[in-house]
Amino acid sequence: CNYIGVGLSANAYYNRTLYENTKELDKYFHSLDKDRLPIYCASKKLTKDQAMKRAIIFGLRTAIIDRQDFRTQFGQDPLEVYREIFDKLAGQGIIEINGSEIKLTRDYFPTAYDIAREHFWSEEGKRRKEK
Repeated sequence: CNYIGVGLSANAYYNRTLYENTKELDKYFHSLDKDRLPIYCASKKLTKDQAMKRAIIFGLRTAIIDRQDFRTQFGQDPLEVYREIFDKLAGQGIIEINGSEIKLTRDYFPTAYDIAREHFWSEEGKRRKEK
């Protein structure tokens, strides 16, 4: 799922690459005045595994993972790839699984970020966010 980031420190994701806008207001507007994107940094292109995890994290944070969209993008059903994790989350009442979607249950909307972080971020990503 590609998305744009607008504003200071905003994140964007396009073509398996993560981007982060500058954190400094003057640099942000200077870039825009020069008709340039105010990008501070970009990641290396994500591997397929990293991109799949990113799609799951984004889906959990927005409360719905569309299984067909995931299959179209990656050629696999997210339940096949992450069966053990999704079975655990469903057993705990955190998600509901139906034929077309994996949904975060309403009680867990406020903790979507933490759920995604705990189950789908790599150890390196977790350490980076904790700094």
